[in-house]
Amino acid sequence: MSREVFSLSPDKSVESAAWRLSLDGMSGAPVRNTEGNVIGVLTASDLIDPFSRGETVGEVMTPTVWAVPPEAPVIDAVRLMVEKQIHRAVVLNGSGKIVGIVTTMDVLRALADGQIAAEDIQSTTEEGTNVAR
Repeated sequence: MSREVFSLSPDKSVESAAWRLSLDGMSGAPVRNTEGNVIGVLTASDLIDPFSRGETVGEVMTPTVWAVPPEAPVIDAVRLMVEKQIHRAVVLNGSGKIVGIVTTMDVLRALADGQIAAEDIQSTTEEGTNVAR
């Protein structure tokens, strides 16, 4: 999990958000309101969706936030990302505040560093989709 999480505000322009994500090499970021609550996620897919119309992050973001609690094992985040076909899971505490984010790169780093074993992430095929178990 990455504890330092870059986030966007819903009133930020789509153009400036795209530039920031691109410059920082990120493919997406959580969107927080003025109270600091996560209200959505802006992804590269949102930015290139031809049906997505809007000038602000709040108008084009995905309003669904897939999250795990901080005490969850990494495999829970992996399962969620595979099941929902997403590249990041937000880590929210009991108050709904963001405390981190787990990305596919975080999982790959943990595998490469030996923090988790490949055996912990076994794939099976269910209706043509790989899922972790």
